[in-house]
Amino acid sequence: QRAFVLHPPGELVSDLLRRDRTWESVESALLRAALRPGSVVVDAGANLGWHAVWAALAVGLGGRVYAYEPDPRNLALLRVNGSGLPQLRVLGAALGEARGEVAFRRHGANQGDSARVRTAASFTAPCWPGDALALARLDFLKIDTQGSELRILQGFTKTLARQSQARLIVELWPAGLERLGDSVDALLGALHALKRPIYLIDHERGGLKALSEPALAALAASLEASGGFSQLWLGAPP
Repeated sequence: QRAFVLHPPGELVSDLLRRDRTWESVESALLRAALRPGSVVVDAGANLGWHAVWAALAVGLGGRVYAYEPDPRNLALLRVNGSGLPQLRVLGAALGEARGEVAFRRHGANQGDSARVRTAASFTAPCWPGDALALARLDFLKIDTQGSELRILQGFTKTLARQSQARLIVELWPAGLERLGDSVDALLGALHALKRPIYLIDHERGGLKALSEPALAALAASLEASGGFSQLWLGAPP
């Protein structure tokens, strides 16, 4: 058991954590099952730290978790929730395609829905490409960033080519991609270029469902029509 500091009532993720004592339970279980002592993890869009903290506990003192969170409101909680874990490095920045300063806008009562935008920013944050980390090892990359998933993958191109064993969780949300001016087809192309098996994280059955290329395209088209999103797993199952 570990206590988490949460946002005041009325914020989606914190309210669900108070009620359920967990967040994204299927993703949480898969991530923990995939990690070993000494593993290296990058969490892009760490929010208040639920996945990052549990990953840090799984990798132990010999591992490393890099948790990126650009929103200052979430970052403050992430720092508190990750305290006492020297293997967890909290970074108040975004990951993306290149170095620079990028704009974000908050949406509604979900503090996790701070998304990169081109206009009408709520705040700005520094942005780094993942390749700039020059990681000698990467076992897991989690990308749940409300539409900037393609940009982050572009910034990790060299690292992911070297680290063929690295597994990924990537959000597939066509509406979020389009809000930033990116296309779902471009994201699917980037995912296929990673040359890893692709699975749907199946919340109904609590596991992974293999996706062929046509099945992934059909899923994307369905999400594009509905405005919905799914989480994908890339790489070997745990």
